[in-house]
Amino acid sequence: MSQRTGRLILFLVLAAISVAYLRNNLVTPHTAARMRFISDVLSNQSEPPYRYRLLVPFLEDNIANLYPSSSIKSQHLFGFTAIFFPVFFLIYYLFHQLLRLYFTENSSLLGVLLLAVVIPVSVTGYFMEGDFLTLLLFILGFWCFHKEKDWAIPLIILLGTFNREQMLFLLVEQS
Repeated sequence: MSQRTGRLILFLVLAAISVAYLRNNLVTPHTAARMRFISDVLSNQSEPPYRYRLLVPFLEDNIANLYPSSSIKSQHLFGFTAIFFPVFFLIYYLFHQLLRLYFTENSSLLGVLLLAVVIPVSVTGYFMEGDFLTLLLFILGFWCFHKEKDWAIPLIILLGTFNREQMLFLLVEQS
């Protein structure tokens, strides 16, 4: 097995662990409240600023409806997993790529492992997914800066502001 394949397997395992932890400890016990929250956001009934953070509720609701199950709870868990497994994989992969611009391979892997350890303790509520999508978009934005792919920054900011308005801080970094 090549070193690259080993890293990808590590990132897949870390993503699976992160999603399993969040799903078992936060999503499953609070499914009803989370589904109410998604419904409130999508029907413009939630309080600001949550009513403007449409991206994750929209994705979770639409992907959940693709799952052929009579159980709404199963559909909700499917939507969460289908979105956040790739999100966590990309967080770990792109964070590693960003760290590799400045550090050795071993130091970069250590940084990814430390990030994976910090994620469970960073969760403060039952609807926290937007924070992880924001983290992914920030990492992607910084990676684009350093790879001189400035054309992608407006797209990242546009997509990210439907999730959290803090994505506008990428403009500050770019200047």
